[in-house]
Amino acid sequence: MMVQWGGQKSVISIALANWLTDDASYAAAVCEVADPGELQRFRRTMRLVNAIIASDVHPDYVVFPELSIPPQWFSSIASKLKKSHISLIAGVEYLHEQGAVRNQVWCSLMTDVFGFPDAYVVRFEKVHPAIHEEEELRKRAGVKLTSYVQQGSREDKPLLVRHGSN
Repeated sequence: MMVQWGGQKSVISIALANWLTDDASYAAAVCEVADPGELQRFRRTMRLVNAIIASDVHPDYVVFPELSIPPQWFSSIASKLKKSHISLIAGVEYLHEQGAVRNQVWCSLMTDVFGFPDAYVVRFEKVHPAIHEEEELRKRAGVKLTSYVQQGSREDKPLLVRHGSN
């Protein structure tokens, strides 16, 4: 897959968020209950995003770890970064459905395909659980990891995205 972006440089800068998701927030996300620390967590997240935007080192990408961002925050964060021409790659918290969860990475990649800076959103689905992830999901919430992609199918291969014209 190709996402056009003429704003790419020969040297790419990445801001990697070394981000704490405490056990209470993780448990709330797995069990699909309210996070007791959500407001403080949101404020910390936005302070970090604002600091990245204000930084003298202007990154091309901001990367948040697996399961670190509630899905309902993604658009706000991506929109804020887009104004500074910064792409976002973030692991969102589990998406729940009947007796199962999905684990996805959402990307908001800068593009100029329409003649002006905008963002193109791509979502990747985790197909194979990490070691102990299945057991942890079952013990905490009685759910299992599921995917739209069938294991062993042609779609089970990693999707590569070429971002930029370089």
